[in-house]
Amino acid sequence: MSAYVCDKKHIVFLVQAAISHRLARGDGGRITWRGKSGANTRGNDWTELSTADSDKDAAKVANMLWRENVKSVCARYPNEKSNELPGTITDGEEGYIITAADMAKPLHNVEPVQVLKSISCYEYQACEHEGWETSEAHTFCQVLRHKAINTLAGYDDAEWGAPKQ
Repeated sequence: MSAYVCDKKHIVFLVQAAISHRLARGDGGRITWRGKSGANTRGNDWTELSTADSDKDAAKVANMLWRENVKSVCARYPNEKSNELPGTITDGEEGYIITAADMAKPLHNVEPVQVLKSISCYEYQACEHEGWETSEAHTFCQVLRHKAINTLAGYDDAEWGAPKQ
């Protein structure tokens, strides 16, 4: 299995989708997950991010995701320097840092299926180290996946449990 460092747009998309109104279902554009990314910590092990939070808070979450991705690729390619990793940053970017300005760019076209595919791609790139299953990034992705699934067309109309026949 190979892995690469996702580009900045990919990571920003995941975080912006998580708090988008398109995926909001009574949560006001909020996502809550287990972990301490340095954003808005609620209690011991919970973090929350919402549309009301600053772009700086969103950038903290994005950087948590990116660090996890880089950690994975470094585990897959232990002899590579960070600037030589597959899929590394493009010219002109300031290292592996996502800023509040990156998060402030408007997000267009948040479709649940695209969010699901983007999560799957990210997870494939970020799962190459032993700590992935217990990582904050993994938990964030699970929560975001559930948010996206719950907004798919027909989800609300489907039977809870096995369909009646």
